[in-house]
Amino acid sequence: MGDLQHTIADNSLHRMGKHQPAPPVNILTLCLHHSLNLVSFILTQRTTMAYYTWFSKSGEGQAGIDHILISPDCIHPDSTCGVDHEISNELFKTDHRLLFATIDTHTHRTQLLYPQPRHDSSTDG
Repeated sequence: MGDLQHTIADNSLHRMGKHQPAPPVNILTLCLHHSLNLVSFILTQRTTMAYYTWFSKSGEGQAGIDHILISPDCIHPDSTCGVDHEISNELFKTDHRLLFATIDTHTHRTQLLYPQPRHDSSTDG
């Protein structure tokens, strides 16, 4: 999770105002195209939600540049997620908004595997 300085989609749901130049390194694209198959949690669950996590000090620009990246296997269909605009404004002096998500942390393995004790043949009589 973090400020990755890029939007996933360059449309009005993800960016408004003057388009700023990209930072020198695009970490977001590297993460999304990695073999871990990461996706943006909020954008996967809320496909039509306006996704603005950063607001310019002038008030003219806004963009969805903060992301929670996760494996799709950890996203439950009933998960809650979004961008908080109230607490962020009241508690923090920042131009970013807080992201939230419930993440499925259960394990798919139902039986714990413990190492088998080694038999020491030197103690055999």
